[in-house]
Amino acid sequence: MKLERVLSFTIAMLATAHLMLAFLWKSSSGLHATLRIVIDLLIMAISFFWFTKTRQAKQQTLAERRKTNGR
Repeated sequence: MKLERVLSFTIAMLATAHLMLAFLWKSSSGLHATLRIVIDLLIMAISFFWFTKTRQAKQQTLAERRKTNGR
C-alpha cells in the first residue's frame, strides 16, 4: 500500500517536472508540444487519482481496525 502511494507520488512529480520543462523549452513544433503537454496532464491526473484512491483505502483500513479493536 505504501509502495503504491510512493510510486504514484513519484510519477506525478516526474510528470510535473516534465510539464514545466515543456513550457520552458518551447523548442518543439506546436502540435508536438501540445501533445506532450496533454500526455503529461493525463499522467498527472491518473497519478493523482491513484494517490487519492490508495489514501482513501488506507484510511478505510485504519477505521476498520479501530472498529475491531474497540477504540
